Amino acid sequence: MHAPVAGSKPAPVVGTAYRPDIDGLRAVAVMSVVVFHAFPHVLRGGFIGVDIFFVISGFLITSIIVADLANGSFRLRTFYARRVKRIFPALIVVLLAVLLLGCILLYTDEYKELGKQVAASAGFAANLLFWKEANYFDLAAETKPLLHLWSLGIEEQYYILWPLLLWLCWRTRKRALPYLVGLLLVGSFLLNIRAMGTSPTEAFYSPLTRAWELFAGGLLAIASSPYTRPLLGAVPDTGHRSVVSDRLAASGIALLAASLILISRNTPFPGWAALLPVAATCMLVGAGPSSWVARRILSHPVLVGIGLISYPFYLWHWPLLVLTRAWMGEAGSAPLRCGGVALSAGLAWITYRFLERPIRFGQSPLRSVPLLGGALATLAGIGALAMTYGWTFQPGDLNSYAAYFDSFRTGVSPAREELVEINQNQCNFYNFESALPTRVPRDGISSDCYTSHSRRTVLLWGDSHSAHLFYGLRKTLPADTSLLLVYASGCRPHPIDLAKLTTDYCETSNAFALSTIKNVVPDVVVISFNNSFDTDYLREVSRDIKRIGVKRVIVLGLAPHWEPFLFKVVMQHYWQFTPARIATHLDQHALGIDKAFRNELQADEPFEYQSLHDFFCNREGCLIYLDRNRREGLVSFDNAHLRPLASLYLAEHLLTPLIQRDVRPLGLRDDAQPQRGRTGALDDRPAVQ
Repeated sequence: MHAPVAGSKPAPVVGTAYRPDIDGLRAVAVMSVVVFHAFPHVLRGGFIGVDIFFVISGFLITSIIVADLANGSFRLRTFYARRVKRIFPALIVVLLAVLLLGCILLYTDEYKELGKQVAASAGFAANLLFWKEANYFDLAAETKPLLHLWSLGIEEQYYILWPLLLWLCWRTRKRALPYLVGLLLVGSFLLNIRAMGTSPTEAFYSPLTRAWELFAGGLLAIASSPYTRPLLGAVPDTGHRSVVSDRLAASGIALLAASLILISRNTPFPGWAALLPVAATCMLVGAGPSSWVARRILSHPVLVGIGLISYPFYLWHWPLLVLTRAWMGEAGSAPLRCGGVALSAGLAWITYRFLERPIRFGQSPLRSVPLLGGALATLAGIGALAMTYGWTFQPGDLNSYAAYFDSFRTGVSPAREELVEINQNQCNFYNFESALPTRVPRDGISSDCYTSHSRRTVLLWGDSHSAHLFYGLRKTLPADTSLLLVYASGCRPHPIDLAKLTTDYCETSNAFALSTIKNVVPDVVVISFNNSFDTDYLREVSRDIKRIGVKRVIVLGLAPHWEPFLFKVVMQHYWQFTPARIATHLDQHALGIDKAFRNELQADEPFEYQSLHDFFCNREGCLIYLDRNRREGLVSFDNAHLRPLASLYLAEHLLTPLIQRDVRPLGLRDDAQPQRGRTGALDDRPAVQ
């Protein structure tokens, strides 16, 4: 992701002197990211390595440009040619390798996605692609072989504009340079803070909300360079070893360690939290190469060696981990992941030694900038073709099965009609029609979702895991019962933050649900969602709504969650013989959430708890398909959302009898039983198609 400024034999680069401590800092950054990706529970904050890289890139690029501007040697064409020779070779090899491996290991649907990622990555727009796709319905991160190239996209977009801006400022008003960079830094940071409230994905992927980290490095370079330091007045020179530089570096290393420990996936990021790794990196770089930390730790030959291969190491590690998962159907054992990391390091060294160095510093015939540009453009074209046709070497029946379920992600036939029934998006406060992900809610939902038309009413409240119950209940509840639905994708019922009522769709949805309950006073409220349970709030809200006349509150546990998607489990492990129930590949995290909630329950809860896991699972395993059909009858189209047939099966055999337990439907004798639909005759024999 980031270019070392020197070869394996430390030597000066154009415009600035070589600093081995910066290569050592690169090593810390890349190892943090790699360990986080391979073992996320070992180093929870390892992803901040990207932020370290951003600061280093901003510092080095600005130092080089300022030095070249000062001595009159700066040329835009030369600058971009250096970037091409540095960035393109390793990227071309990795993209080509991933395309070739994908043909063998991936299914048609996965290869089409890979083609899209290759095309975007070759155009240095991966961050824009993943920003656009990063909504509630997006694929899991561990299925995207080139997800890590979002950071390369941001850097290259920075490289395109930053040299031109510095050159213009140098030519017109040099003294304004530090103030311009400072203004851009503050503006970008404020955009980042603002986006965290309305669209966290924008804050994460947008070049405008991430540029402040590169600007921080750039401002540090201006403050450190002998050519621009006078523009800031009296700035201490910490380039020599001193008490100040030693303390600054020690503080930086401590702050960096704190960042790795305290920041995690649950931390809103980047936001304010990104100040920690950015400030830490600025301290370490700003302390100079003569501090004790720089000389004794960061300049250690092992760290410097890893830093020199950090760019290809970063490029190789994530695709190998993801493709291993695709091959194994799971993350794999710790030794296997260690092997993947070791292979990445080996390929990184080979790439650096036999590709990068000859092209950058030697007489390789591949040094031609047009040749490298043409090769990358060709890969972009191949990616576009792969995105369209999805060629793979997988058997046709497997590809056909994968393509069928891929239609649920793309929303095309034959899944379109089924998704309408399951999603019930007319009742969803999540703005699923937005071109870019946002937390700003839709203006409103259909009045049919919250208007009762009969004297008996049932209301579903939660997230999409309440919406997928709607189909079955609508088919099985008596005609004199109104079924209402208020939900927002990815939102559990929780205490409402009134300050975010109009800016966060979760707050809007929960407030509207409570308002609907107050206005309609349904007989039964069914709460269902796919998240951890706030037991105290569920108790509080259940008591509150029962006081206003709601007769019963039912809280559903989590349905079985599969790892990975259920159809992938079938394809990878049960294709030749597919039993109706399996006991493997259940998501242990989801099971833990459900178990923890059960353990908190008391005998006198104001709500009724119903386990969906117990309904779908028995000693033989969990139900995976109905009607002896592993395609149309598969219970879930992803990892947990029920399909219409499964929704109907659940309603017939559990939910409708549970809801109607204390109600005698009109015209139904006391000894009558609820009518069983076609899913009632469940056949647990192996699938025949």
